[in-house]
Amino acid sequence: MSNKVYSYGSRTYSILAQEAGQELEKVADLYGSITPYNVIDYARNNITPLKEVITWDDQEAAGKWRLHECRNFINSINVRLESLDTFTQAFVSVVVTSDEGNDRQYKAIDRVINVKSEMDFVINDCVSRLSHIQEKLKIYKKFETLTPEFESLKSKLVEA
Repeated sequence: MSNKVYSYGSRTYSILAQEAGQELEKVADLYGSITPYNVIDYARNNITPLKEVITWDDQEAAGKWRLHECRNFINSINVRLESLDTFTQAFVSVVVTSDEGNDRQYKAIDRVINVKSEMDFVINDCVSRLSHIQEKLKIYKKFETLTPEFESLKSKLVEA
């Protein structure tokens, strides 16, 4: 095994990131590549912590897949607002707080724009995505010069 150190990005799972990375390396070694099909086959046929991150109950997995399809569908719809000369995402995911707790919901962008807490959530999500892209580009030396531009853009978003 290598001296690589693994960590989770924006999502976390029930197994340690280090364990997950090492198991995925085993998949690559065994199958020649890492694909969802190879990971599922490896997890199905081996004693591995990767079993914990896959839903094995077909009915439960089908329900999760329908939710995934729905999210993708909602995210695919764009709208042209009177205030813009271009299309933008029509419905955005925001956190809504109620007596029962926090809940993620999709709301029409033209309504979210007028609710400070929801717009702040959308802006923070954009800043987080920019940071993620910035981190991904760090490995490529030719993009090092973009760091100040990323920082400036993130600052402008937060100040807006």
